[in-house]
Amino acid sequence: RMLASVRQMVVDFKDEPYILMWILGNENENTGSTHTNANAQQAAYTAFVEQAAQLIKSLDSNHPVACSLLDIGVLDQMAANAPHVDIIGANVYRYSGAVSGADPGVVSYFTDVKNTHAVDKPVLFTEYGDIHQVFNGTNLDTTRQQQAHATTWNAIVANEAGAAGTDTAIGGFAFEWVDNWWQNGGPTTHDIVGSGSTNNEWHGIFSQGAGNRSPFLRQMRPVYQTYQGLWNPSGASRVTAAGGRFLFSVSGATVFVDVPPGAFPAGASLSASTASSFPSGTGTTLDVSPTGQGLTITEASGLQPAKTLTVYFPFNHNGGKFVLARFDTTTGQWVPLKTSRDAAGYLIAETPHLTLFQAMQVAPSSSASRVLAYPNPARPAIGHTSIAFTQIPPGSRVRLFNIAGEEIRDIDADNVGAAYWDLRNADHKDAASGVYFAVIDGSGGKQVIKVAVQR
Repeated sequence: RMLASVRQMVVDFKDEPYILMWILGNENENTGSTHTNANAQQAAYTAFVEQAAQLIKSLDSNHPVACSLLDIGVLDQMAANAPHVDIIGANVYRYSGAVSGADPGVVSYFTDVKNTHAVDKPVLFTEYGDIHQVFNGTNLDTTRQQQAHATTWNAIVANEAGAAGTDTAIGGFAFEWVDNWWQNGGPTTHDIVGSGSTNNEWHGIFSQGAGNRSPFLRQMRPVYQTYQGLWNPSGASRVTAAGGRFLFSVSGATVFVDVPPGAFPAGASLSASTASSFPSGTGTTLDVSPTGQGLTITEASGLQPAKTLTVYFPFNHNGGKFVLARFDTTTGQWVPLKTSRDAAGYLIAETPHLTLFQAMQVAPSSSASRVLAYPNPARPAIGHTSIAFTQIPPGSRVRLFNIAGEEIRDIDADNVGAAYWDLRNADHKDAASGVYFAVIDGSGGKQVIKVAVQR
């Protein structure tokens, strides 16, 4: 019946484009998990695997056949009794604690297979990852998880064809995409069984569930960005017309850029990198102190977005108020962006341009007499999407009036002393070309300034 099942599987799926290979079993010799006699009857088991491999090859000559052992498992018997198995697959958890490079414990698997057991076949890790989690209190040590995955992957790369190792590694399957709540303990409880234990509920690249939203919430763990840095070291991301969220590894931290649909044509390529220097700039519109922390975001062919992007910049600080500013190469000014801050420490800023960005510390004004507006006039035709009112006492209100004295919009200043007018009225329609009066009123007094829109 098992061979009949294999036959049906191959006939049904062999011509599907997503098939890469056939893998027979999953650590079948692990009696504790599979409850089979494969380990007790190794010769019989591996001879049966050979029968299945021969059957597959009689039906499909286009895809290789692999097994899936638990570490070394029954490798010797598999090599002796199943010559039609092309690839040695194994679930390997030999991470020995390396924080960078190729983990020596994982490297030892490749040398054990090729040198100790004299099996010179391609090796595929059918599972790998951080099986023995470490906890800081009740929180998963995600740094260790990152290190386990990265150094295991580096060990695979170090032993691939053309590398300096065994020349046998062909890849691996990271275990696992999302936490396996169903596999350990109660299916509705995210159990912690202690540091160094094995608990599949914590293996995920994505966590599953949080509080009263369990088990449906998915939250990305930092190991996701680890793989992005490993697999996309150039940092470039290809953008589709549909937009989306793009992630970049910048100096070991993760930067997010949200691109709305239609901001770039399909095929545009974004990249982000650490900024090595920052011009001093002139005429800044906020009383700010540069932090020397920032990044550059560019598009490969020099394109600028047709719509406003949102940049998430990780920024550590010891208190104070901060904004993300962009450098305007035309005017030589640092332009403060509409910025908020989330609980994870990201500065979240809206930008109409790709350029050099820097985190700036802000000293909010105590007097409305220092209010500045930029750009003024605002020219949407050259990419202006808003006018920033800065140097405002926090908590003040900005009311905008047209030349006839009609109030068209009111905006509250944020906690760093800035307010942003998106060049629209209260009905969210574009404000016409002309002069407008901005009345700033709050604890720091009242001030009236003129601004203009040129469409």
